[in-house]
Amino acid sequence: MATGRSASVRLGLALGAGFGAAVLAAIALGILDLYVTGHGQPSVLRPWIDWPDAGVHLSRGDVVMYLAACLAGLGTWFAAAGRS
Repeated sequence: MATGRSASVRLGLALGAGFGAAVLAAIALGILDLYVTGHGQPSVLRPWIDWPDAGVHLSRGDVVMYLAACLAGLGTWFAAAGRS
């Protein structure tokens, strides 16, 4: 008999954790951007990966936020699985 949570519960937990991590990363990046631009440095939110034909304009901040959300979601998915 398998132990652990069902896939729907794990999915809900992973989505919630990913969303929470994305919000926290966005707030932290906003504060960081205010700090660095206030000291005359270039913004962390300016385009870094730019592919206009495909409509892709990603900044370093976007990439950090997406990575934080994905890592939190994946970590929660596997942590919620439990041990068998």
